[in-house]
Amino acid sequence: MKKTILTLAIICMAAAGSIAQTKINNTATWVVESNLNNPDIQTVRFYNNDKHLIYSETIKARINVSNKKVQQKLNSMLDLLMTTGKPISDGSMLAASFKVKKS
Repeated sequence: MKKTILTLAIICMAAAGSIAQTKINNTATWVVESNLNNPDIQTVRFYNNDKHLIYSETIKARINVSNKKVQQKLNSMLDLLMTTGKPISDGSMLAASFKVKKS
């Protein structure tokens, strides 16, 4: 009886662990590109789940992507672009958000 209960407990814990590890496949991402010759101009590109470019903007500023606040701002912009489902035609979304000049 103890063996059966122990076996059932182990199976339940293994099943619960495998359920907890299921991951939502959200591969939408952003990329910040810069040039060594012109480090003050950076291009930020946003890609959807299918790796298609949905928005791109070049700005005249250095973005420190290791900063958590910058990452959160870029992630929120990516979420906004993913919920609207279409690129924004204005073209100055990043410049307005980071309060810098558009290149």
